[in-house]
Amino acid sequence: MKNLLFISLIISFFLTINAQEDKSKKQIYPSAPNFNLDFLNYKSDETGKSRVDLFVQVPYTNIQFVKVDDKFVGKYSVNLTMFNEDKSNIISNDIWEEVVTANSFNQTSTSKNFNLSLRSFQLAPGNYFVRCIVEDVDSKRNVTSEHTLEVMPFDTQVSISDLLLITELVETESGKRIVPNISQTVESMDEVINFYYELYSDEEKDIKIEYGIRDKNENQNYTHTIEKKLYKGTNEIYGSLQYPSFTFGEYELVVKVTNLNDSLIAGIGKSFYARVIGIPRSITDLQKAIDQMLYIAESSEINHIMNSESFQEKLERFLEFWEVKDPTPNTKVNEAMLEYYRRIDHANRNFEAYRREGWQTDMGMVYVSLGPPDYIDRHPFAVDSKPYEVWDYYNLNRQFVFIDYTGFGDYRLVNRDYRDLNRYRY
Repeated sequence: MKNLLFISLIISFFLTINAQEDKSKKQIYPSAPNFNLDFLNYKSDETGKSRVDLFVQVPYTNIQFVKVDDKFVGKYSVNLTMFNEDKSNIISNDIWEEVVTANSFNQTSTSKNFNLSLRSFQLAPGNYFVRCIVEDVDSKRNVTSEHTLEVMPFDTQVSISDLLLITELVETESGKRIVPNISQTVESMDEVINFYYELYSDEEKDIKIEYGIRDKNENQNYTHTIEKKLYKGTNEIYGSLQYPSFTFGEYELVVKVTNLNDSLIAGIGKSFYARVIGIPRSITDLQKAIDQMLYIAESSEINHIMNSESFQEKLERFLEFWEVKDPTPNTKVNEAMLEYYRRIDHANRNFEAYRREGWQTDMGMVYVSLGPPDYIDRHPFAVDSKPYEVWDYYNLNRQFVFIDYTGFGDYRLVNRDYRDLNRYRY
């Protein structure tokens, strides 16, 4: 992939039903500009080093767009710092700004659209620590993502790069154009998963390549084997694997390279998620999503879902619950489900406390049940009292006071009047 294979973003534009209301003004805890990262190891031309390609994908829905003439313009910065394994030394620090232009407001508000950045690094094999900060230039909102990175050596007779998942592969006169799948998700209705990787060989030889798909229980329930001739140097391989159907959950694509006697030479894996159309991307674990229905479902409704005899039945009952609450049943988008799990995701990002996810805290309970408050009065450094916050909901004529008794950000609800909290407000 030395020339990046003409990586192309083919973006479709759709209308979004939720575009009518701008919630940014009343969302006192604004959502951060969430993004996806993917690191890919390739053999380098530099002796003793490997090439690492870093993709940063930011959905349009997480960019603050400003109208400029007849266009909508959004800007965000990326601050990427690479450390050695124990974080004692900075290996590199790259900062750049991305400018995104959309022709209409509808283009800015659909989750199908995204902006993609690519940076390449030449690194010695070993372990590294990576910190990536994406900040929206207009709103100043930012989010930090931290990862450990293993850089592979590629020093064996036959070695394999990382796997790049592909959303779309287009043949053109100038070559193949790739639309990378950086979010690493597929739809449950998809029957094909496409990917790209490289094999490096010191000599020409015949090999076998086994493709497999494992589910979250590590059951390899699908395999496909091909025979291939390897040439000396870099062999670019585009793989396409048919799979009967993906159900909701986590999978792993596995590639094994063997000689003709079936002795393993090299192998690599790549995790990805299968999602059901209409289910928010933030949901990656069905069981957890059911547990999180605490603020909108009766215990009997949750038990009905939990008592399913199979995973598929559990998924169907989960979807049936949300279908009843869908305000626009004739569309593919279930706004009620999207909003509920948006609040869950927002609570997890903002209200996490010791040994509890954000949605399980008192602040998370209020936020998920009632939505963002109309006004927040914060006192994080009060001299004569513990840190506290006051949330006001004007339409409900309600006020909630939270106190951080420990000083570690674990805010507890003082006036534990659960009136209005036992009914979810959409």
